[in-house]
Amino acid sequence: MLSRRRFLKAAAAAACAGACMPAMHSCNLEPSDEEGAGERVKSYPPSLKRLHAKRDPKGVGDVVAAATGSKPGLTARVAVELLGGMGRFVGKGQSVLIKPNISWMTGRHSGATTNPDVVHELCLMAFEAGASAVTVLDRTCNSAQSSYERSGIKAAAEAAGASAPYVSDDDSGYVEVSFPGGRALKSWSFLRKALEADVYISAPVAKHHSLTGVTLALKNVMGIMGGNRGALHRIMDKALADAAEVVFPDLVVLDASRVLVDHGPTGGNPRDAVERGIVIAGVNPLQVDAYAVDSEGAGLFTTAPSPVTSWRDIGHIREAAERGMGTAEIGTLKILTRKI
Repeated sequence: MLSRRRFLKAAAAAACAGACMPAMHSCNLEPSDEEGAGERVKSYPPSLKRLHAKRDPKGVGDVVAAATGSKPGLTARVAVELLGGMGRFVGKGQSVLIKPNISWMTGRHSGATTNPDVVHELCLMAFEAGASAVTVLDRTCNSAQSSYERSGIKAAAEAAGASAPYVSDDDSGYVEVSFPGGRALKSWSFLRKALEADVYISAPVAKHHSLTGVTLALKNVMGIMGGNRGALHRIMDKALADAAEVVFPDLVVLDASRVLVDHGPTGGNPRDAVERGIVIAGVNPLQVDAYAVDSEGAGLFTTAPSPVTSWRDIGHIREAAERGMGTAEIGTLKILTRKI
């Protein structure tokens, strides 16, 4: 049962989410009457590449890579190399979209945003693999300019030669995407720049979330969603699974170098962030999330004030697994590890 303190914290977080996410862009919260959850819609123009993408086109399979080290950028590079290197995911002349967590006006030591060294390294690796352009972005909750700058991510991306545009709420920048068979959503708007990318890399930070327990790779998709995202919190588990069935990354690189274990998602007290020194990579956000939280995997939150010992403890991870988005059982995954 939720304590009164935890309930008030969750209510405050929901209020904040609704306030910082204006109700723009059309969306439909009604469940779909169509059959076949996860069926892809084929009527979108070819320019919206993410809506025509195949899951795991490079055939990586049920593999999760975890690297451990004291330098987050290098650790991220090694994690990706364990999967075969960035060249396995990025081809010559392709455009790359990297989506870290930049939501809040906090510094790199808060654990609330992706470490800028990780972002910088991913940009470098994408260019090394032949990318023609690399874009780093997130639809922030706090001021975009302040969040990009205080997190250090804008400077890190630009130092690597990438662009880091601010995301506005202009309707023209979004595309309405339907979810055939969606259980919570019939449709929602997504950022056009993200849908047009040849390669989509999800680069979230691992942290506590007062409403969903944790926020990792599955929840990172919210940063390319339009509309009033605060309205999703009451149906979050099913809504995230709906989105994950239609828009999914080619590569996930989860920054767990410094993990916010309490008072997430915003943080604020450095004592709530714990050094873990881990970066986890894979192609399936469900499997990356499951490995990150499960005690048989990285167990990032097993000693947190609100402990998580199994992926089944987290509603949206459990929902995605129940829909057959891949195996979440740690014993069935191929785990590759390296200590630097």
